[in-house]
Amino acid sequence: AGMGLVVGTVAVATALARDAVIRRLRSSGRWVPRASGALLLLAGSYVAYYGWWEVRVLRGDAVGDDPVIAVAESLQITLAQTVDSLGPLAWLLLLAALVVLTLAARTLRAVRSRRVGA
Repeated sequence: AGMGLVVGTVAVATALARDAVIRRLRSSGRWVPRASGALLLLAGSYVAYYGWWEVRVLRGDAVGDDPVIAVAESLQITLAQTVDSLGPLAWLLLLAALVVLTLAARTLRAVRSRRVGA
């Protein structure tokens, strides 16, 4: 249930903030595609490395200990523990705060656009 709440919070936050995020990304110019590409390259490289390591382990060519895999596993455990330590109530409050802030920003934007148009 806790992970479902986290995923739900992220999904709602993404849906509500999409317009603002897209505007900011458009204004950020050339560096966003490059940073995205670098991140994608990094993630893809890790997935390829992990697959190669797993094949070697299954063949018996490699032992289970690998420094790259160990660091990634440690990071994953730390992130999972952090998310779990916050608990469902904190994620629910974060979701509520995101909804309220988004609605307030949209209302403020609408009021400003009416003043400019009036």
